[in-house]
Amino acid sequence: MRVCPQCAREYLEGEAFCPFDGARLREGARAMATVPPTDPYLGMTLDGRYRIDRVLGRGGMGTVYAAKLVALDKPVALKLLRPVQDDDGQAVGRFEREARAASRLGNPHIVDIFDFGRAQNGLSYLAMELLDGEDLGNVLARERRLPLDRALRIVLQCCTALGAAHAAGIVHRDLKPENVFLVARGDEREFVKIVDFGLAKISETEQDGAPGRKLTRTGMIFGTPQYMSPEQGMGRPTDHRSDIYALGLILYELLTGKVPFDGETFMSVIQQHLSDPPPALRTMEPSVDVPPSVEAVIYRCLDKRAGSRPQSMGELAEELVSALRGAGHATLATKLAPYVAPIGEPVAAMALTKRKPPSVAPPPMASGAASAIPKAPRMPAIDELGETLAQPVVDVEALQRAKLEEDARRQASTPQPSVPQPSVAPVAAPSFSPSRSRNATPTARAPRLHADEAMGPAAPESNAAKLVVMGLILVAVGGALGLVALLLLT
Repeated sequence: MRVCPQCAREYLEGEAFCPFDGARLREGARAMATVPPTDPYLGMTLDGRYRIDRVLGRGGMGTVYAAKLVALDKPVALKLLRPVQDDDGQAVGRFEREARAASRLGNPHIVDIFDFGRAQNGLSYLAMELLDGEDLGNVLARERRLPLDRALRIVLQCCTALGAAHAAGIVHRDLKPENVFLVARGDEREFVKIVDFGLAKISETEQDGAPGRKLTRTGMIFGTPQYMSPEQGMGRPTDHRSDIYALGLILYELLTGKVPFDGETFMSVIQQHLSDPPPALRTMEPSVDVPPSVEAVIYRCLDKRAGSRPQSMGELAEELVSALRGAGHATLATKLAPYVAPIGEPVAAMALTKRKPPSVAPPPMASGAASAIPKAPRMPAIDELGETLAQPVVDVEALQRAKLEEDARRQASTPQPSVPQPSVAPVAAPSFSPSRSRNATPTARAPRLHADEAMGPAAPESNAAKLVVMGLILVAVGGALGLVALLLLT
């Protein structure tokens, strides 16, 4: 059991941050208890139709129970909205929206919701198919990270599910490992089911009730911070490319065992999404074995600008398989090709910004050294719609190293005059090190000789200058002799 240190609310599982105040949940003093607190709804027959048997999980919006549809003796999963204080009906509105969003899709990779209602006691509920398996969050907690082929099989199935949602004008907006459920179906041991559309944005039904009243207002932030897109973290309008960003984060975590952006507070995580580049995969996990081309696709998904990410789930799936082929993994690409079967295209009106060229290049790999750790790409800040707001962060140390190396090359390519200086010890050539700072000692620079410095005879400046001086002297002497001869003759 985890407890919010600010509001003291308790959660059994599925949450990392308190959905009410954004504080990171911590293990509570009663977390070691083996018996959960008594649930008042266990054994209840809700609305005269559903008998509640046991708790399956708790989340920010409600609790999911294993139940039975009494009339048909059919096992179902029943989600009850957590009683909350009045918020102008927004919590109930999001709950209803989840029912509409998932029920209208009818995709095998999306959990099937077949009933919604409100009981006599005021409880709102959803009835959905009961899944026999575990969520991806539990898999990661147990195995920490997954091999590339297994991770891609899961992610490509997510592309199929979310592509269907986007084609219907629905954005999930709360995609995370806990909402990716894995069940056994046929020969597929990890068949993906996307669950929990509670924060879904439905383009055609976004406004309900009075004109201009939105269920989710601009400036309101909902979701799990580690998997939020930059525009979502700012409370700005979002489109289907927020789900692409979140899926890129999930693939990153599957391969490294860690999320790229994490912190102790809600806002510290959001700030990283807004301004920080994602660490290179091998920085997070040195033993990760991922082709650079696949890594580049992940960075494309994590671009701060929505217009520079893949523009659809179908495009993302094709890029991943093509990246495998380009890296010489043709066999694996062929095995994964069936998962890229026709994926729905998003509704054209959903995109809030146009496609833009990628601002994230794949990290450089040292030639012949596959295990080299690539540098993380520099990422621009964004404005409310994912546009560039500021220039990329400048790597000052890299500029200093480049300047010193350029000076060294110029010094080596410039011919030096060979002049014997018997009375002066030779001056050592300046040495340049990539680790030296801009404030180097004076001996690191080429020496400047001045006439008043007692450093021995200087090298002759120019033979032409000496000839000019001697010519002037001869002219002066000749003129003086001529004048004397003229005076004597007169």
